[in-house]
Amino acid sequence: MGKERSLERKNLFYYFEVLDRNTNETAGRLVDITTEGLMLISEKEFRKDEVFQFKMQLPEDLGNKYFNLDAKSMWCRPAKNKGFLDAGFSLVNASKVDIETIETLTRWFKFGVN
Repeated sequence: MGKERSLERKNLFYYFEVLDRNTNETAGRLVDITTEGLMLISEKEFRKDEVFQFKMQLPEDLGNKYFNLDAKSMWCRPAKNKGFLDAGFSLVNASKVDIETIETLTRWFKFGVN
């Protein structure tokens, strides 16, 4: 069995478009994120253990800039929505600034807060 997530998943009510930095094509939409990993919903299948270079444009309130992330594919499986796949990734070499950006995103855009 693979490494299990140690942090609570943070679901976002706004699904950010995530792009492949190398091709500038849509990789998927961000479903949830922690400081250790993320989950996308996509029409694309991701091979397990492959490292991807992603980027997403942050909202205007966060500077309207691109946020770059490198992530290793941990799993990919059919989503509840026919024709889509859910894919889980662990972050690779995330900097302190990356972690702070993720924490800000989850504070600003999460739902289901107790």
